[in-house]
Amino acid sequence: PFPVVWVDRDGRTEQLWSEPALYANPELSPDGRKLSVSLLRGNNLDVWVYDLERNVATRLTFDEAYDADQVWSPDSRWVIFSSNRGDGNNSIYRKAADGSGEIELIVAQGDLPALYPTSWSSDGDSLAVWTASSDIYVASIESGEIEPFQTSDFGEFNPSFSPDGRWIA
Repeated sequence: PFPVVWVDRDGRTEQLWSEPALYANPELSPDGRKLSVSLLRGNNLDVWVYDLERNVATRLTFDEAYDADQVWSPDSRWVIFSSNRGDGNNSIYRKAADGSGEIELIVAQGDLPALYPTSWSSDGDSLAVWTASSDIYVASIESGEIEPFQTSDFGEFNPSFSPDGRWIA
């Protein structure tokens, strides 16, 4: 386990979280003011948001389920994440980044293998998602519908929208 540190362009480091733990998937918010991480304590993986200006961490998920693989909304107001809460299938959920409100189901796994969000389009309408079968899908935030983007016998992982939203890498 290692602490979470901020490293500037000159190589100077500043410790953010002093608690040694297993941290994963650090994601800086689009406005640069917050950092989300997946944090493993005991056998429980949860999503946290660290406010870089106030030096305060807020836990977003409290379920005993797998809650991780978080991605920021373009306006930095929301965090989406993969979770197997409820029925044990990895679907995609949303929570306000400030910790307020309830967790909302955005995209249900359905007949697909586990879903992992990796990018939110700049217009806020779509998510790029990869599945446990190593295929890429695009999901609608509003309707929750999910459509194949790239499926093949090969492994496709970690899709990311281009800044203008026209392309997926």
